[in-house]
Amino acid sequence: MPIAAHWQYRSEANPAGQAIALAGGALGLAYWQYLTLNGNTDSAEVGRMFGGVEYLPIAAVAVRREGSLDTGCQAAVGGGIGLYVLRNFQAEMAHGDNAFPAVRPEFGRAHLLSASLVFVY
Repeated sequence: MPIAAHWQYRSEANPAGQAIALAGGALGLAYWQYLTLNGNTDSAEVGRMFGGVEYLPIAAVAVRREGSLDTGCQAAVGGGIGLYVLRNFQAEMAHGDNAFPAVRPEFGRAHLLSASLVFVY
């Protein structure tokens, strides 16, 4: 029997967030995100607070560590690396542990691995 579902997703966030320069060339970041998920018969709302640190050991490499805590006291951590070797090309890789904490009770712990290539023109 086929099951039809219709979901709408809306995210409201502070796109700029807050950043502060830390000792040793590191950068501290913090921002807030509010999510609303609407389905056929139910909906869910969750807010998340994110914080992280970015460190550039050399100008072409950025190392990142981030954590989040949502309104249901669910936590997630992640990390990544950015490579800026060429002026018009950037490569990013990241891993998130417990990436979707709001649905962990139903679906279990999720790992999110992402990679992106950016061509600047």
